[in-house]
Amino acid sequence: MSGLQILLSVMDTDDRHYIDMLNIRRSAVVVDQCAEESDITETVNGNECRFIRTKERWLSRSRNMAMSNAAEDIVILCDNDVRYTDTAAED
Repeated sequence: MSGLQILLSVMDTDDRHYIDMLNIRRSAVVVDQCAEESDITETVNGNECRFIRTKERWLSRSRNMAMSNAAEDIVILCDNDVRYTDTAAED
């Protein structure tokens, strides 16, 4: 592990639009607080993204879950109201 990964907590969304909406161009872990439980990994925009759906609630728990499932040494805790530039990982 030596790369950068984006960690994102969302609530009740079952699509992948946040990756494009926030212009995330890196590997990511998305934790969705919802009524289901699942854990899948998909390739989105050429990057491996892990989507964890959980019944757990509270932002801090969601972020802790994302951190414990991170696959890289360096992580960015992302808010869902921030849009990243194409070169954000290099800046």
